[in-house]
Amino acid sequence: DAAPSVFFHPDLEHVRHLMVMGTNPRISNRGHNPTETFKELGSREGCTVVAVDPRETETTRGAHRHLRVHPGGDVYLLLGMAATIVQNELYDAEFLRTKTEGFTEVRDTLSRVDIGEMAARAGLSREEVVEAASGLARTRPAAIMFDLGLEQTPFSTLLSYLIRLNLALTGNLGKSGTNIFLETIIPPTLSD
Repeated sequence: DAAPSVFFHPDLEHVRHLMVMGTNPRISNRGHNPTETFKELGSREGCTVVAVDPRETETTRGAHRHLRVHPGGDVYLLLGMAATIVQNELYDAEFLRTKTEGFTEVRDTLSRVDIGEMAARAGLSREEVVEAASGLARTRPAAIMFDLGLEQTPFSTLLSYLIRLNLALTGNLGKSGTNIFLETIIPPTLSD
């Protein structure tokens, strides 16, 4: 159990591959000075920003790649990505062996997922899903930024799981440039 003051966030200072989902941080002011941060990410040598959004936004226009998923299609994109990582053995075997449990069962389930069907349900081509998964798996360090656009939709619990699954499969958790746990300052309160 984590304290309410702890949240899961990408390390934007060191990331080399960032997928942005369910948020338009350049407008919603997600993070510290997001306009300048995303300008810098877009011009940073060796850094790729992939924006996942049904619409064109300020963030998608500044990204290197825009995946225009169908509304609600994020869940199929993430499932297709996880299946791609497993089926193409792009996963971080050492991280999974030393930091996780139950990979065999997850691997067996994901090996049966039809990536083309997930892509179609997401409104994308199979190639776009494979490219998204490959970028997350092959570029180190990588992270996923997400917010209310995913957290307050149907399948929000499954989406949260699939984000963490993709990050765990690729070993992009708890290291510099990946998704990390940050603590905010929340004043203590007395409970009854």
